[in-house]
Amino acid sequence: MSMIIDSIRLQGLQDRRRKLTEEDKDVVKHKYETGLYSYNSLAKEYKVSKSLIAMTVNPERNRKVKERIKNHWKNYQ
Repeated sequence: MSMIIDSIRLQGLQDRRRKLTEEDKDVVKHKYETGLYSYNSLAKEYKVSKSLIAMTVNPERNRKVKERIKNHWKNYQ
């Protein structure tokens, strides 16, 4: 059963589910690359989870994790 909210497409800042803007993501990446900030400190600063910071800093890792989960569940179907 599909919900109506699933079919609504929001652009950019209209989507309130997004916790970081594109500008925030760029700043987070830059801060982390300096070595002066940890995932934990950035998460506290931006009031988001450490996992969101990790996904922002390293999107390739996030893609691999999603693929691994997808393949894992295929084995059970």
